[in-house]
Amino acid sequence: MNSKDIGTTLVCSLKFLVIFLILLAGCQTPPIRAISQSELEQGFSDYIAGYQKDLESISARTFDRIQMEYQRSLDSTETKPQSYDVLILSGGGAFGSFGIGFLEGWGTVENEVFSRPDFDSVSGISTGALIAPFAFLGTEKAYSQILDLYKNPQRNWVRKRGIIPYLPGNVSIFDVSDLHKKIRSVITPDLINDIAKKANENRLLLIGATNLDYGFSRVWDVAQLAIESSTEEALKLSTSLLLASTAIPGAFPPILIDDYMYVDGGATMQFVTGLDERSWVYSRDPVSFHFVKKNKPINIRVWIVINQKLLPDKKVVGTRWTAVAQRSLGTLIRSSTLQSLQDMETYVQLIDQYSEINAEMRYVAIPQDFSVPDSDEMFDTYTMRKLLALGQEMGRKPTSWKSRALRPGAPF
Repeated sequence: MNSKDIGTTLVCSLKFLVIFLILLAGCQTPPIRAISQSELEQGFSDYIAGYQKDLESISARTFDRIQMEYQRSLDSTETKPQSYDVLILSGGGAFGSFGIGFLEGWGTVENEVFSRPDFDSVSGISTGALIAPFAFLGTEKAYSQILDLYKNPQRNWVRKRGIIPYLPGNVSIFDVSDLHKKIRSVITPDLINDIAKKANENRLLLIGATNLDYGFSRVWDVAQLAIESSTEEALKLSTSLLLASTAIPGAFPPILIDDYMYVDGGATMQFVTGLDERSWVYSRDPVSFHFVKKNKPINIRVWIVINQKLLPDKKVVGTRWTAVAQRSLGTLIRSSTLQSLQDMETYVQLIDQYSEINAEMRYVAIPQDFSVPDSDEMFDTYTMRKLLALGQEMGRKPTSWKSRALRPGAPF
């Protein structure tokens, strides 16, 4: 081999080394799990028992709140009817700007039937989970805080890792450390203390995430956490839950809580609600409602804000695996949302059959004919502000609400 060949070989080797080092620099090694397979299996019973206890507490607090409100309405001289109001906020990523815009616009409605209520239960998945604490507080200050977050997204919130973000050594495609830093800045000790004050009368603030280790969803009542824990403990866990609920699988890094791995709640469910008391459906003798007066039923209203379109836009899909995967995931989420919406509609109609209950469901979603601008950015300022303005406009109109769910798999 002559000196020219040796030089060429060295140059090529150096180029390869530089590229290799760059790839490594963009790669974040996933953390080593502290829990073993045997420990995971042994801990299953305790995990289920703890979750079951949480769900029973949520059901009990829901019932107590309903009874308390009902009795208060009997004792009051006001003419405004009693109502137990449930707000459900879906996922949708940056499209959550539609939801917060809608809530803000809704606050201007003066019609007594359709005015924005002081919610008894607020629940959220993914981006809906991030909005939920502020909707739970329900003050103009709280709504303004979360509206500002969605109105002013930053380009550095998500950054692809290195030249090839899809390397198997990466913990996720995107580095979202700046986004996490921003979320932590808005979930403050004062916010937790305000949630605790509002939670004292059995109001619910439910956040859902997906436990990947066990493969099913998990729901927490953040309002109860704020009451039972110190401000510091509640702040730490609540922030972790919000980060977990918004952790898009693969795109964002998963969140470890008590050695379990959690990701976006939308991976297993699209809606979370405190109205999970199935005995209301199965029992034909609702002895629990002994306090209800004849001809004066309990009023339950379920309001659902869906931060996305119900059906995918028509599109010729590219043949690359990334295009196929992206389209498939979007279709899966929308189909799951339609199914969840129909399930909620069915549940509400079933409990409405009782003479003791007057239940109704309304929902709103981004209109199918609304043109969402194309963008390579996950949090595009123009798109988010356009959706926010759409939400504000629709929120001011009671006619935006719909009451009949679309049939999953049949878009008509």
